[in-house]
Amino acid sequence: MTDWAASGRRDAFTAHLVDPFTLQETGEQVGIEEGKSTIEWDASSATIASASIALVNATNRDRLLRIKQAIDVDGEQRSLTLGTFFCDSSSAAALHGGVRRSCDCYSTLYRLTDDVLVRDFARPRGYNVVEEIRELVEADGGLLRVGRGVDATRLHTVDVWFEVGENRAEVLRTIAGWIGCEVGVDADGYVTLEPRRQPSELGVSYTFEEGANCVYRPGVDVTDTKADAVNRVLAHWSRAQVPTHARRNADGSYAKGEDGSAIYDPDDGYGLAGSAWVDLPATHPFSYERIGRRRSHVMRLTDPCSDEELRARASEYLWANCGSTEFYEVEHVQVPTLKVGDKVRYVNDMDCSVPVDFEAVVEQISLTLAPGAPCKTKLRRL
Repeated sequence: MTDWAASGRRDAFTAHLVDPFTLQETGEQVGIEEGKSTIEWDASSATIASASIALVNATNRDRLLRIKQAIDVDGEQRSLTLGTFFCDSSSAAALHGGVRRSCDCYSTLYRLTDDVLVRDFARPRGYNVVEEIRELVEADGGLLRVGRGVDATRLHTVDVWFEVGENRAEVLRTIAGWIGCEVGVDADGYVTLEPRRQPSELGVSYTFEEGANCVYRPGVDVTDTKADAVNRVLAHWSRAQVPTHARRNADGSYAKGEDGSAIYDPDDGYGLAGSAWVDLPATHPFSYERIGRRRSHVMRLTDPCSDEELRARASEYLWANCGSTEFYEVEHVQVPTLKVGDKVRYVNDMDCSVPVDFEAVVEQISLTLAPGAPCKTKLRRL
């Protein structure tokens, strides 16, 4: 196991210009001012990855910026790409012929979060969902990578329509959610489509431990989300009409009624609408019976489903959001294999009033481009 906090660790960072349409490097590099740049990954942010980069003698802003890192620790070399970013607003300072420019940068999801539909987006029932997502991503220059486990055969069971002016990223995330997927971005700048997985489905990817391989500094900040808890969830769906198909006879001909018109049967047995709600049991500390009030959340589903599935979806959300979630922020030396969304184990019997040893999900990572690659990481305790 590599000791990433070993004495003598060396880190080097480089910035490369990238064509925004092909995501290929142009061969040009620009300088980075050491210790003045940061990259942040946040699972809940619109672009997931963002950065504040201090560039030296850089004038070309019509290209993407790809940040790379080379690590040398205990004789082991590791090279990795940290991210590929659009450069947005910037400020510059000139001194003795040198120009230092500070740029606010965002991942390539920025081309979706900063854009809207210029015409209604509509697809008919039976249209392939993944191909629809690809069309949305690649219509204006993006490139999509579909991850392992995504069901690329899923078809829409209803007509789909989004109104002109809606945010492109929100439309994309809505459609991905219909097939149990989530939209992300990788370090090379590709928009990604991956199956949405619960923490219980993930293995522990790293352990923040004490002793010889400890990478974190003394001290930890703890916050919670008690104010966001809910005790009732309503899930519902509706549609304007029930889809139908023409009935066929055994010989393949279309069945007709007494008046000679074709007979149509419903495609499913769901009807026009469905709804179901679930409450916390009376014994739960945040139940209505305990606190004397409802705190409700509404889930609007697009595709029709059974009452049992509605209750299951509502219950899943309820139990994930019915209590106070604790967040632990730790400072540590960068672990290059660690990324947001990973499940980790955190062990600390020095800083807390009671020793802790628990599993958590990585919510945020903030990395400073400096020797030792110091990080601040926010962990959501499971």
